[in-house]
Amino acid sequence: MNLKIIFMNDDRLKKKSCDINMNDFQKYKNEICNFANHLVHLVNINSAAGIASIQVEDDEAFNFLINEDTQRKQPSIIVVNCEKGLLVMINPKIINHSEIKVKSTEGCLSIPGVQDTIERYESVESTYYDLEGNFVQKHFYNFDAIILQHEIDHLNGVLYPDHLSNIIKKEIFWKKYNNKKKYI
Repeated sequence: MNLKIIFMNDDRLKKKSCDINMNDFQKYKNEICNFANHLVHLVNINSAAGIASIQVEDDEAFNFLINEDTQRKQPSIIVVNCEKGLLVMINPKIINHSEIKVKSTEGCLSIPGVQDTIERYESVESTYYDLEGNFVQKHFYNFDAIILQHEIDHLNGVLYPDHLSNIIKKEIFWKKYNNKKKYI
């Protein structure tokens, strides 16, 4: 399997991923773990803060996923490069967040060479499954929380420029992106 990252103007990035039915986890564990290992590899070779399954080309191993028109047959898996190391999360959800928001500079593997300032929650509480199929509930703070929100956004078809607060900022982003695109 050689997963390739897809880029900004690809409509597949605007689709949602499919949650994995955890009743079927053991049946498809090898495919899920293999896919997750390739995502980890992409994070490592790109020195990235994280990646979401929706950012890579479709994998035929996941044709068993049941999807709606707004979804791709990509599993809801993210890899987050947390303070304590890489964390693979299956079906991650944010169930609570702080009231405090912070601004941070974000970039994205699917939008190479462009960064912008985005406002995110300072801390979040998340549920997910690990690669053994265990249910986990955990708090994330600061940069870890920012990465988690960014990657979960991808699973929902949201890119960080969608968070830019006004039309002028979005226009500036698109000018930066179109300028960089010439050199990609």
